[in-house]
Amino acid sequence: MKNFWILSALLLLWCMQVKAQDSLTIYQVYPSFNDQEKAEWTAFQNDWNFFDYVALKKKHHIKTMSCRKCEGFYADIYVEIGGTGNVVKATALRASRCGRSTTDKLLYSDFENSVSMHHFKTLRHKRFIARFGLVLKC
Repeated sequence: MKNFWILSALLLLWCMQVKAQDSLTIYQVYPSFNDQEKAEWTAFQNDWNFFDYVALKKKHHIKTMSCRKCEGFYADIYVEIGGTGNVVKATALRASRCGRSTTDKLLYSDFENSVSMHHFKTLRHKRFIARFGLVLKC
């Protein structure tokens, strides 16, 4: 009887996990994009890295990225782009500052705000998780 309840509980957990995965369509950024969308995303990433990321590093007092001082400053963000090309939702799922996972709400909101301000011309009706920031291979 004990094995029956354990099996039932595992089956219930599996069903809940499958339902959660089905309710969120996660696009892998490049494979699901057509050529125009890839070009726009690449341009956005380059622009974001050059302007927004530099400002975020400065605001959070990260002067240099190196394996000795700070090997990673990033956030994994769930991005939802609506039908008009505006970022409808940008939610930081996980963030790391200099090798340590963080729950700093200001850091999360800074990443979210920097992504949510952008407008896309060809990217529409997309939902995916993307990493914003940098992790060095130390």
